[in-house]
Amino acid sequence: MQRSGIEWTDYTANPLRARNRRTGAVGHYCEHMSRGCQNCYAEGWNARTRGGYGTGLPYRPSSLDELELFVDGGVLAEVRGRRKPCRLFWCSMTDLALHVYSDSFRDEVLDVIDATPHITHQVLTKRPEALGAYLARRYAGRPLPASLWVGATVEDQDQADRRLPALRGIPAAVRWLSCEPLLEAVRLDLDGVRWVVVGGESGAGSRACEVAWVRGVVEQCQAAAVKVFTKQLGDNAIAATGERLRIGFKGKDIDRWPADLRVREFLSSPPDVP
Repeated sequence: MQRSGIEWTDYTANPLRARNRRTGAVGHYCEHMSRGCQNCYAEGWNARTRGGYGTGLPYRPSSLDELELFVDGGVLAEVRGRRKPCRLFWCSMTDLALHVYSDSFRDEVLDVIDATPHITHQVLTKRPEALGAYLARRYAGRPLPASLWVGATVEDQDQADRRLPALRGIPAAVRWLSCEPLLEAVRLDLDGVRWVVVGGESGAGSRACEVAWVRGVVEQCQAAAVKVFTKQLGDNAIAATGERLRIGFKGKDIDRWPADLRVREFLSSPPDVP
C-alpha cells in the first residue's frame, strides 16, 4: 500500500505480483488489451528493474513461462490494518480481471475489501465482462460491498461501445469510467455511470489529445449530472487551431488550462487522509 501521486485517489495497493524465475526479481504482469495499452506506464516500470523493482519482462504472453504469479500477503495485511478512511486504487500495475489470475487470487483481494467498508475501494479494468462474471460468482445472491467502485477504461469509441454495456451489467453501488488516455472524441452513454475521469496521454511517445475531445467528455458529464474529474491534458495536448499547447509536465498545470476544463469533482471526500 503506497501513497499515490494519482490525483483522484489517495493510495494504491498491488498485491498481485510476478517473480522472474531466473533472476528472482519481483514486479507485476499484465497483457495488452486495446489501443490504450500501447504506452503502458506500468509495463515501462516493470521492464526497467530500477532500484530492484520489476521483473525485467514485457507485458506479453511470451513472458509467462518465465514468471511465477503470487499474491503478496503483506500488501493485503497492510490494507486490512488501515483504520482511517481513504480512497484506495487496487491493482494499478495490472488488471484484477486478467485471465491469468485465478478466482482464489481475486478472492484474497475481495476478502479484504469486504472487511474494510470504511475504505473507498476503486477498481479499474479493461475487461468488465470478465470482472462482472467473477463478481457474479463471488456474490451470488448477495449485494456487492457499497464501498466497491467498479470502473472501466474507455479510450476511444470502439471501447466505449464494447465496455460500457458490460460495466452497466455489474451491480456495483458506483460505476465509473477512466477516459485516459483519451485518443479520440467519444460519445458516452452515461446511464448508470456516476463518475468519469478524463485525461490525455503522458510519457514517451505520448499520442495527441485534442482539447476538444476532453471538453466533449466534460460537457456530456455535465449534461447528464455525472461527476467529472479532468486529470491532465497530457504531454501532447492540441488546441482547436492545431497548435500544441505548452501547459507544463504531463499537461498538469491546471492554471494554464481553458477555464471550462478546470473541473475536478469527487463523489465524496474521505476526511483527514494522512
